[in-house]
Amino acid sequence: MKIKILLVDDEPNILEGLRRNITDKNMQVDLAHSGKVALRKMSEGDPYAIIVSDIRMPQMDGVELLKRVKEEYPDTVRMVLTGYADLSAALSVVNEAQVFRIMTKPCSAAVFKETLAQAIRQYELQQSEKVLVHQTLHGTVKVLTEIWSLYDPIASYQIPGIKKVLERLLEHVSVKQKTDLFLALMLGQIGSAVIPAPLLLRERTEDELSEPEKRMLEQVPVTSSEFIQHIPRLENVAHIIRYQEKGFDGSGVPYDEQLKGNDIPIESRMIKIARDYVTLIDKGIKDEFLIARLEETKNLYDPELFEIVKSWHSDAVPAKKVESEFTEYAPHKLSVGQVIFEDVETVDGVLLVPAGTVLSEAMIERIKNYSSVIGLKNPVKIKNIKIEEVIG
Repeated sequence: MKIKILLVDDEPNILEGLRRNITDKNMQVDLAHSGKVALRKMSEGDPYAIIVSDIRMPQMDGVELLKRVKEEYPDTVRMVLTGYADLSAALSVVNEAQVFRIMTKPCSAAVFKETLAQAIRQYELQQSEKVLVHQTLHGTVKVLTEIWSLYDPIASYQIPGIKKVLERLLEHVSVKQKTDLFLALMLGQIGSAVIPAPLLLRERTEDELSEPEKRMLEQVPVTSSEFIQHIPRLENVAHIIRYQEKGFDGSGVPYDEQLKGNDIPIESRMIKIARDYVTLIDKGIKDEFLIARLEETKNLYDPELFEIVKSWHSDAVPAKKVESEFTEYAPHKLSVGQVIFEDVETVDGVLLVPAGTVLSEAMIERIKNYSSVIGLKNPVKIKNIKIEEVIG
């Protein structure tokens, strides 16, 4: 892929002169005669690696342009090429737009080429660091969710169905960071690790709970958020998690925060309705009754999201229960991605993995270890379908 460079100046002769200095065939050079045109070009196609802008231009000057680029395209390396008379303005933009280099007119071909080469190295370094951080972050999340799924497998098995609902919502609703939305989904219930396991099981079987027990369970999103906020770069994810059970009408946790309506993060509102929707399906609520049940608590949901979900009610739904045959497997024959047909329990009745769970490496090890040391109540039964079929 070619390195994209955008040159911005209101003087055509200067733009053409700069273009002639860039002879590398691995570079795509585009020109813009104003800040407005530059922003339009940046919104189209693949991102630009570098933008070089003049300061003094009509309508939108270089300071305003580069500030906008910093906010909307932070990965683009920003540089200034300006006359001596504009140096004071150029220096001010260093802090405001965090420009990489300032070049003065007239700029020799040698200086321009060397500065451009430095900017390209800076861009490549940023991208390498970004990939490394991304891989490290997702590796950390994978470990956390694997450990959590061993403690609370019932909650973790809902994730594929909820993810499918979120993907369908994203066909109609835009969010700034889709990655943060799905990370919040994966990590949103990790706070259940502080809840006694018997209480989690009683909640899922709809046993009568005391008021203190209900309050303890309601605090899971807040606890999850407090865990996650200590991980660098996951501050926004923690913010989404904190309000995932906050009703659109302002009810729900955190009770002491008077947040409601559109002040609640859109990602939190999406997770709220998606989780409730899938929970109803998991309880065996038939398709034709789903919306009626959601209507009973309509005040909790973003009206726009509710109408989107309502429009699906006659469609095939994510995480819908599918009757299928099963195959019995010895624990050492299990593989990642298989779907559990019925609860896997030890001989003394301890639930290891609930029906509907998509097996991970950690869950398989859990089954193998318990089978070896304690023994299983029944052979492990695996659905003869793939997870894609289970979640629609």
